[in-house]
Amino acid sequence: MGGTLKADGDIETLASWNGNGSLLMQNGRYNTPPVVTPFLSLVNLKEFSSGDITEARGTFLLRQGIMTTNDLNFLSSAGRAEYRGDVGLDTSLKGNITIRFAPAAVAKSQVLRQISLDGKTANIPSRVEGTLLAPSFPGFNAGKLLELGLQRQGQKILQDILNPRSKEPASTETAPATKKTDPTKELLKGLGNLFKRKR
Repeated sequence: MGGTLKADGDIETLASWNGNGSLLMQNGRYNTPPVVTPFLSLVNLKEFSSGDITEARGTFLLRQGIMTTNDLNFLSSAGRAEYRGDVGLDTSLKGNITIRFAPAAVAKSQVLRQISLDGKTANIPSRVEGTLLAPSFPGFNAGKLLELGLQRQGQKILQDILNPRSKEPASTETAPATKKTDPTKELLKGLGNLFKRKR
């Protein structure tokens, strides 16, 4: 792991530290980080809870013991995690995180396929607070994920209306009737199979 840190303060008072720095890491490892694990559990991708980090980088300002970043990114086989906000020297968190799942992860998750616009990638944004070891995600739960999925389905329908696909030449043979499905019901059914109440 590499990086820079230019700061000064009293080692006995975290709030006295001020300065700036950067982070750069390539070819590292991660193991069930609490900030990401809840997302993986909700989309049934626990196999990605540990793995290789291709790259981690970002810059930050340090003011009164709190690091503020607008470009902290972690890239792994599961996708990219982006964090924008504060990280205290006491490990406190207050910011926004977006998980951008890669095609390899989307292909293994029914939920991600439902909320994906292109069928290959999927993004899940959330507010994050608490600490690095005990983060909380205000407003984010299975219901929020369902709401996000419904929004994506609506966007897909709108895209089809605004950008209709070119019609194929009419066939002389009569095509068999196909049963129409409601994308909203399909999404609800898929999520219902994953988020069942405990008995």
